[in-house]
Amino acid sequence: MDLPEIQEFNAGGWHFMSKSGKMMPHAIIDKLSTEMKFNHFPEVTFANNIFQMTNAKKNCVYYINAIDAIKYTNYEYLHKHFEDFSQNEVTTNNRSVNYLPEKLEVAQAHAWQKSKKVPDDIEVEELVVTSDWTFTTPYKGYICQKKNFALMFNNHTMDDKITEEFKIIKTDEAIPMDKLGTDNPILFYTDVLLFQDDLGDFGMAQFRIRFRAMKDSAFGLLRLYLRNDNAQIRICDTRIYIDYEKDYIHREFTVRENTYTELREKGF
Repeated sequence: MDLPEIQEFNAGGWHFMSKSGKMMPHAIIDKLSTEMKFNHFPEVTFANNIFQMTNAKKNCVYYINAIDAIKYTNYEYLHKHFEDFSQNEVTTNNRSVNYLPEKLEVAQAHAWQKSKKVPDDIEVEELVVTSDWTFTTPYKGYICQKKNFALMFNNHTMDDKITEEFKIIKTDEAIPMDKLGTDNPILFYTDVLLFQDDLGDFGMAQFRIRFRAMKDSAFGLLRLYLRNDNAQIRICDTRIYIDYEKDYIHREFTVRENTYTELREKGF
């Protein structure tokens, strides 16, 4: 039996932990896909891979896992938790996201549509599209109170019925990138892959968290990298920064996207 690799580190009142192990068996992937009403589920899903940050004094746990991230690729779930931060700058819904990905097609889609004409006398049942085939997820992780963490940990997912007292507040404050230079040595580093898929041989979607801790602060990059071959590149980044002296977690979400034509025009 292969045991998962666990890495742990303590600094500034925080306990950082990552766990990496085997990918989820395809039989369980198929079962989850049906239960969660997905058209597709990432072929390589590490359901037991997690990253968490715990501060006992502040009674909080920041938790990142694969299944919760994949939930947001279901259109119904995504729209249920969407909040427009331009209209509401404070929320207590730690499941909220403020980005709705544009639906993408493979580069050959238009050619296929022209070539596949169905005769008028043939009935065709259209597939109900319930989830994003590119697995673009705006998931940023969850912050919860320690009393709720045991339930979430045991189920590998956040129960939608759980409510939290933490506030998410929009800010113009920037992450101090000068504190992330070589003059601030890295004392702990971990890299956790959460899921990956080859998009039916039309590209790649990959979701992972890279994290490092220094003597006075910590920084994580949660990234969704999407390559839709000969069509688009999309990158969704969540940067997580902790100053051990502050009583808040700084989180920054960005999306970058270009078509292959735009990238060629820029010389890539």
